[in-house]
Amino acid sequence: MRLALCIGCNTYEASTVDDLLGAEGDAQRMFAALTAEAFGGYSVQHSTLLLSPTLAQIREALARMLSDYGQVDTFSFFFAGHGSVKAGSFYMLGRDVAETRLSMSALSLSDVFRVIAEAAPNQTNIIIDACESGGLINDLGVLLKADLLGNAHTPGVTLLATSAQDESAMEADGAGYGTTALLDCIEGRDFVQDHTAVLDLVEISRRVSNKLRALGQTPVVWGLNLATAPRFCRNPCYSDRPFSMHTFVQDWANKYAADLRRDQYEALWSIYATIESNWNPRAFANTLLPILVELSDRPQLLANFVLRLSDSFAERAESSSDRFRSTEVIAVLAVSLLPYLGSEAVTAAAQRIVDDVFIQIVATTKKLNAALASDSYALLSATNQISDLIILPVRVTNVLAWGVLPLLAELEGTASGVAARGQYAVLIETLLSVYKYSITPVSDSQASHWYVCLSAFKKLNFLEEAEEILGMAFNGLATNQGKLLRAKVTGDQILDYILASDSKDFSKINSAIKRPNETLAVLLRMAATLDLADVIDEYLWLLDGVGFTAYIKSDHTCFGDEVMDGGDNLIWEIGYDIFRSSEFQSAWPAVSAPATELVENLSLLASLLYPDRVPWHCLHEGGRRS
Repeated sequence: MRLALCIGCNTYEASTVDDLLGAEGDAQRMFAALTAEAFGGYSVQHSTLLLSPTLAQIREALARMLSDYGQVDTFSFFFAGHGSVKAGSFYMLGRDVAETRLSMSALSLSDVFRVIAEAAPNQTNIIIDACESGGLINDLGVLLKADLLGNAHTPGVTLLATSAQDESAMEADGAGYGTTALLDCIEGRDFVQDHTAVLDLVEISRRVSNKLRALGQTPVVWGLNLATAPRFCRNPCYSDRPFSMHTFVQDWANKYAADLRRDQYEALWSIYATIESNWNPRAFANTLLPILVELSDRPQLLANFVLRLSDSFAERAESSSDRFRSTEVIAVLAVSLLPYLGSEAVTAAAQRIVDDVFIQIVATTKKLNAALASDSYALLSATNQISDLIILPVRVTNVLAWGVLPLLAELEGTASGVAARGQYAVLIETLLSVYKYSITPVSDSQASHWYVCLSAFKKLNFLEEAEEILGMAFNGLATNQGKLLRAKVTGDQILDYILASDSKDFSKINSAIKRPNETLAVLLRMAATLDLADVIDEYLWLLDGVGFTAYIKSDHTCFGDEVMDGGDNLIWEIGYDIFRSSEFQSAWPAVSAPATELVENLSLLASLLYPDRVPWHCLHEGGRRS
């Protein structure tokens, strides 16, 4: 059995002992990580969390945990709170401590050692995030006995004190430096190693020590009888694939690009390590850019590199709660190859990744349908319902646009195409019934998603659904007077927008509104395609004075670039340039089509990853496959 005792003490009854802010939070975070199956795997039922306990409560928990459950395989003890060295012993201060009588009112580390020595867990890990915790070395004599150590199968003990004997343990934003550094390793945000399935506290402590020294703390690490197998926590960075992501990146840099800056592949690793919780497609693409440029004169090597990254990053991203995270990750890799498609090797690699994207989307759509069948509100946020007024409409259009892409690659009616179409049809039906009022524009970042979705519906003959979605989108835009959020607004601006939408007074949030927007251009363009221009014209007056734009780029190979130079930036205004939809159609320029289906697909992926561009050259009647 694996047991964890986590103690955090913020509150002290003695007037001479200052209360703390973050110790209880540190203990709660550590307990959650250690008892999580993905990280610690400790028994939830029998592990114990104590918040500002008395000395008696701590001793009772220790005795119970190490005597009532039989042989303990791994016991991990964590303490966050005040610590003190006195008369050659280190003491951990509980709520009822008396500073003048530490030996009688505080928990001595020697006492902990004696209990551990008697119970003899196979492996014990002791972590103390407290001031002067390095003073624990004064108590090691209790363990250093010939009858306890050195023989076969005798217990192993590892200790980590986050500060030296003469140092304070620091915290920021209510969290201890040491605990945060330790949790970063346990939960995979900081890399330790990826060649074993489990981590021991010694190797984690090396990484923690390096980080804390840079912050002004000097941790103390001590290991006794380390011949036993590591038994602290699971390794979140471990992969049973035939290659190690971290080793691969470093080996590649050493072998093929000796002049590549270390920070470049460290940045790549940082994205990999946090990809399930902290994801930004543009940051990933910008990290890749100098590496791909470095390899651009060796296309086969470039192709191999991206394919291996795709395999590894996709696997890592599968642990994210975002159902489309893995798809987006490998889509970034595919789009990053757009400038290098002159090579057969790169073209083949890009096609393989695009195929993988479509396969993943079909699988994700199936899982999403299952989740919605079990809980029809599965797309809502778990906690912040207010934010869903903005986030949910964006999320719904994302799902509609991403989900339709595999159908465009299966127009021939293959068995897989029929299955994909069936899954997507179920998804549309659910969204139109349960999330009908969330199919509405709130941000101009939805423009590319509206275009991809509605254009694809036209091609796939989902005409009734396309007409219904276009009608809801136009009605939502007209209701909000054509006012849509621009990209990268703050949380306060989002709340102000919600209030403004309710009152129809947007005068106080002008800085958050996108002017001109591209969403109206998308809806007018699709209204003509779906033969709904006459219907839209009846309500166009509601958008009088609204400016809208379309950025049209003829060079499709740069469609994934952060900044696209050149192209035509067209701007119109309702009631000035445009009075009826037909006038907009007459003003619409000829748009060159992508040269190949692969370029078209990559452009579509780019527009969904970086929704500040609409793929006007794809899918429409002027497109390559029309």
